[in-house]
Amino acid sequence: MKIGEKIRKFRLIRQATQLDLGYHVKLSDLRVGQYETGKRNPKDDLVERFAQALDVEPAALSNNEPDTIDGLMHTLFDLEETFNLTIEEDYSDGEEEYVFRFKPTDENKAEEMRKAFSAWLTAYEKYHTNPESEEEKKLESDMYELWKGQYPNNLTTDPLNGMTICRETREWKL
Repeated sequence: MKIGEKIRKFRLIRQATQLDLGYHVKLSDLRVGQYETGKRNPKDDLVERFAQALDVEPAALSNNEPDTIDGLMHTLFDLEETFNLTIEEDYSDGEEEYVFRFKPTDENKAEEMRKAFSAWLTAYEKYHTNPESEEEKKLESDMYELWKGQYPNNLTTDPLNGMTICRETREWKL
Protein backbone atom coordinates (compact mmCIF):
# COMPACT_ATOMS: atom_id res chain seq x y z
CA MET A 1 0.00 0.00 0.00
CA LYS A 2 1.39 3.38 -1.01
CA ILE A 3 1.91 6.16 1.52
CA GLY A 4 -0.96 8.27 0.15
CA GLU A 5 -3.35 5.34 0.45
CA LYS A 6 -2.25 4.88 4.05
CA ILE A 7 -2.78 8.56 4.85
CA ARG A 8 -6.28 8.34 3.35
CA LYS A 9 -7.06 5.10 5.19
CA PHE A 10 -6.14 6.55 8.59
CA ARG A 11 -7.88 9.86 7.81
CA LEU A 12 -11.10 7.99 7.02
CA ILE A 13 -10.74 5.85 10.16
CA ARG A 14 -10.49 9.11 12.11
CA GLN A 15 -13.61 10.29 10.24
CA ALA A 16 -11.75 13.43 9.18
CA THR A 17 -12.04 15.35 5.93
CA GLN A 18 -9.07 16.40 3.86
CA LEU A 19 -9.77 19.92 5.14
CA ASP A 20 -9.59 18.68 8.76
CA LEU A 21 -6.31 16.88 8.17
CA GLY A 22 -4.92 19.82 6.21
CA TYR A 23 -5.64 22.12 9.14
CA HIS A 24 -3.60 19.91 11.48
CA VAL A 25 -0.62 19.55 9.14
CA LYS A 26 -0.85 23.17 7.88
CA LEU A 27 -1.71 22.29 4.27
CA SER A 28 -4.68 22.97 2.04
CA ASP A 29 -7.21 20.22 1.46
CA LEU A 30 -6.15 20.27 -2.20
CA ARG A 31 -2.56 19.51 -1.19
CA VAL A 32 -3.71 16.71 1.16
CA GLY A 33 -5.63 15.24 -1.77
CA GLN A 34 -2.51 15.35 -3.93
CA TYR A 35 -0.61 13.36 -1.29
CA GLU A 36 -3.45 10.86 -0.90
CA THR A 37 -3.69 10.22 -4.64
CA GLY A 38 0.08 9.88 -5.03
CA LYS A 39 0.47 12.97 -7.22
CA ARG A 40 2.91 14.24 -4.62
CA ASN A 41 5.12 12.36 -2.17
CA PRO A 42 5.62 13.78 1.31
CA LYS A 43 9.11 14.29 2.66
CA ASP A 44 10.02 12.78 6.02
CA ASP A 45 9.12 15.89 8.05
CA LEU A 46 5.64 15.96 6.49
CA VAL A 47 5.19 12.23 7.10
CA GLU A 48 5.92 12.99 10.76
CA ARG A 49 3.27 15.74 10.75
CA PHE A 50 0.70 13.48 9.08
CA ALA A 51 1.47 10.71 11.59
CA GLN A 52 1.13 13.08 14.54
CA ALA A 53 -2.15 14.49 13.22
CA LEU A 54 -3.53 10.98 12.61
CA ASP A 55 -2.13 9.66 15.92
CA VAL A 56 -0.20 6.82 14.30
CA GLU A 57 3.47 5.94 14.13
CA PRO A 58 5.35 7.39 11.13
CA ALA A 59 6.30 3.82 10.20
CA ALA A 60 2.60 3.06 9.76
CA LEU A 61 2.52 5.58 6.90
CA SER A 62 5.92 5.03 5.34
CA ASN A 63 6.93 2.54 2.72
CA ASN A 64 8.57 0.35 5.27
CA GLU A 65 12.01 -1.14 5.18
CA PRO A 66 11.87 -4.38 7.15
CA ASP A 67 15.38 -3.90 8.56
CA THR A 68 14.02 -3.10 12.02
CA ILE A 69 11.38 -4.88 14.07
CA ASP A 70 9.03 -1.88 13.70
CA GLY A 71 9.58 -1.77 9.92
CA LEU A 72 9.08 -5.52 9.69
CA MET A 73 5.84 -5.35 11.68
CA HIS A 74 4.41 -2.59 9.49
CA THR A 75 5.43 -4.53 6.36
CA LEU A 76 3.56 -7.55 7.76
CA PHE A 77 0.54 -5.35 8.53
CA ASP A 78 0.57 -4.20 4.88
CA LEU A 79 0.75 -7.82 3.72
CA GLU A 80 -2.16 -8.67 6.00
CA GLU A 81 -4.31 -6.07 4.27
CA THR A 82 -3.13 -6.68 0.73
CA PHE A 83 -2.77 -10.48 0.64
CA ASN A 84 -4.78 -11.67 3.65
CA LEU A 85 -1.68 -12.69 5.62
CA THR A 86 -2.45 -14.48 8.86
CA ILE A 87 -0.21 -15.45 11.76
CA GLU A 88 -0.41 -18.55 13.95
CA GLU A 89 1.58 -19.95 16.83
CA ASP A 90 3.14 -23.35 16.27
CA TYR A 91 4.51 -25.56 19.05
CA SER A 92 4.87 -28.72 16.95
CA ASP A 93 8.65 -28.83 17.44
CA GLY A 94 8.31 -28.19 21.16
CA GLU A 95 9.37 -24.56 20.78
CA GLU A 96 7.33 -21.45 20.16
CA GLU A 97 7.37 -20.52 16.48
CA TYR A 98 5.23 -18.28 14.35
CA VAL A 99 3.85 -19.34 11.00
CA PHE A 100 2.58 -16.92 8.38
CA ARG A 101 -0.02 -17.94 5.85
CA PHE A 102 -1.26 -16.11 2.80
CA LYS A 103 -4.90 -16.73 1.93
CA PRO A 104 -5.78 -14.36 -0.91
CA THR A 105 -9.47 -14.15 -1.60
CA ASP A 106 -8.88 -13.23 -5.25
CA GLU A 107 -8.26 -16.46 -7.21
CA ASN A 108 -6.05 -14.70 -9.76
CA LYS A 109 -3.83 -13.35 -6.98
CA ALA A 110 -3.81 -16.77 -5.33
CA GLU A 111 -2.59 -18.48 -8.51
CA GLU A 112 0.01 -15.80 -9.16
CA MET A 113 1.19 -16.11 -5.55
CA ARG A 114 1.45 -19.92 -5.81
CA LYS A 115 3.67 -19.57 -8.89
CA ALA A 116 5.83 -16.88 -7.28
CA PHE A 117 6.27 -18.78 -4.01
CA SER A 118 7.04 -21.99 -5.87
CA ALA A 119 9.73 -20.23 -7.92
CA TRP A 120 11.18 -18.68 -4.76
CA LEU A 121 11.28 -22.03 -2.95
CA THR A 122 12.92 -23.70 -5.94
CA ALA A 123 15.59 -20.99 -6.14
CA TYR A 124 16.11 -21.04 -2.36
CA GLU A 125 16.66 -24.79 -2.37
CA LYS A 126 18.90 -24.63 -5.45
CA TYR A 127 21.21 -22.00 -3.96
CA HIS A 128 21.20 -23.26 -0.37
CA THR A 129 22.82 -26.65 -0.76
CA ASN A 130 25.69 -27.65 1.47
CA PRO A 131 28.72 -26.24 -0.33
CA GLU A 132 32.04 -27.86 0.43
CA SER A 133 34.17 -24.72 0.29
CA GLU A 134 33.89 -21.05 1.16
CA GLU A 135 34.24 -20.26 -2.55
CA GLU A 136 31.24 -22.47 -3.40
CA LYS A 137 29.29 -20.93 -0.53
CA LYS A 138 30.04 -17.42 -1.83
CA LEU A 139 29.07 -18.42 -5.38
CA GLU A 140 25.74 -19.89 -4.20
CA SER A 141 25.05 -16.79 -2.13
CA ASP A 142 25.84 -14.51 -5.08
CA MET A 143 23.69 -16.57 -7.44
CA TYR A 144 20.76 -16.44 -5.03
CA GLU A 145 21.13 -12.65 -4.65
CA LEU A 146 21.19 -12.34 -8.45
CA TRP A 147 18.07 -14.49 -8.69
CA LYS A 148 16.25 -12.23 -6.20
CA GLY A 149 17.51 -9.08 -7.94
CA GLN A 150 16.26 -10.28 -11.31
CA TYR A 151 12.86 -11.48 -10.11
CA PRO A 152 10.33 -11.74 -11.83
CA ASN A 153 12.18 -11.52 -15.14
CA ASN A 154 14.23 -14.62 -14.33
CA LEU A 155 11.48 -17.14 -13.77
CA THR A 156 12.59 -19.24 -16.72
CA THR A 157 16.30 -18.41 -16.84
CA ASP A 158 19.40 -18.85 -14.78
CA PRO A 159 20.44 -15.67 -12.90
CA LEU A 160 23.69 -15.29 -14.84
CA ASN A 161 21.91 -16.08 -18.12
CA GLY A 162 25.12 -17.47 -19.56
CA MET A 163 27.23 -14.53 -18.40
CA THR A 164 30.40 -14.68 -16.35
CA ILE A 165 32.63 -11.97 -15.02
CA CYS A 166 36.30 -11.69 -15.89
CA ARG A 167 38.04 -11.34 -12.52
CA GLU A 168 40.91 -9.27 -13.97
CA THR A 169 38.88 -6.68 -15.89
CA ARG A 170 35.67 -6.96 -13.82
CA GLU A 171 33.69 -6.93 -17.11
CA TRP A 172 30.79 -9.18 -17.97
CA LYS A 173 31.27 -11.53 -20.88
CA LEU A 174 29.18 -14.21 -22.53
